[in-house]
Amino acid sequence: MHHYKYLIHLVLISFFFSTHLTAIAQESEVAKQKNQLAEKAWFAGEKNESIQLFLESIRLSPKQTLPYQRLADFFEEKGLYERALTYLNEGISHNPVADLYIKRALIHSSMKNYSLAKSDEEKLISIKSNNSIHYYNAAIYSYYLKEPNPLRYFDDADKIPSIPPSEIWLYRGLYFAAGPMDYKNAKIWFDKIFLSGQHPKYTSKDLNLMGITAYKNKEFLNAETLFKGSLERKDDPDVMGNLASVYIDLQDWKKLIELSKKMIEKYPEHIMANGYHGFALIKNGQTTEGNKFIKKAELLEKQQ
Repeated sequence: MHHYKYLIHLVLISFFFSTHLTAIAQESEVAKQKNQLAEKAWFAGEKNESIQLFLESIRLSPKQTLPYQRLADFFEEKGLYERALTYLNEGISHNPVADLYIKRALIHSSMKNYSLAKSDEEKLISIKSNNSIHYYNAAIYSYYLKEPNPLRYFDDADKIPSIPPSEIWLYRGLYFAAGPMDYKNAKIWFDKIFLSGQHPKYTSKDLNLMGITAYKNKEFLNAETLFKGSLERKDDPDVMGNLASVYIDLQDWKKLIELSKKMIEKYPEHIMANGYHGFALIKNGQTTEGNKFIKKAELLEKQQ
């Protein structure tokens, strides 16, 4: 008789858990559907509707990543960094994954909370020890905090066999270019990559900083190649301006006029675009027309 009651008890427990798990699965499925609708609304520009759907999704299934990322993106765009952090902290409390730490580190950096940003990057190193960018970010924040020996993070990265040496050389060079703006030391590390022939994957920002390093070392043709490589990956008026500076130093007015025309076509209200195009026109003998663009650049600068 007691055995019979025990079996009934087991059946009831089993029924409870199976029902509970079914409910969780159903909630997760509904949350997934809401995420899909939210993403569709997000990319259609209906961000307020998207945010409401993501909030509903979180209520159904808190252990997610995407909704917290989108909520952080939404409030970051509005400059509401504390609100963005609230959702990232909540997401990390439910699901401490790398993507949420990455986003939180960026928000902390935007707020100039470099100590907290560095702490998140150190956490990311513990999660993804073979991702060299986190050693770079930690080193940069350490430099901003005026800590002794920020390069210690690269020394740690050197000990990870799965990180290719060329990646660490790249980030060491980027550190010197972006942090202390020590372009002589930056060049040493970039040259190691070129001499080895072992090229890591470059982003447009990487190539721009490498181009600035070459320019500062008066390697103008190398700078031209690197800035062009950056622009092939992503259009950016500031990088186009850097390339224009190269043509001015080379006194290549033909290339300058060709580039500045493209700058004006793509960025007609950009200060540098107007300034460089005006300068290029003057150098090519079109003084009256050039002065118009120079004056527009001056007006745009005053309006800022």
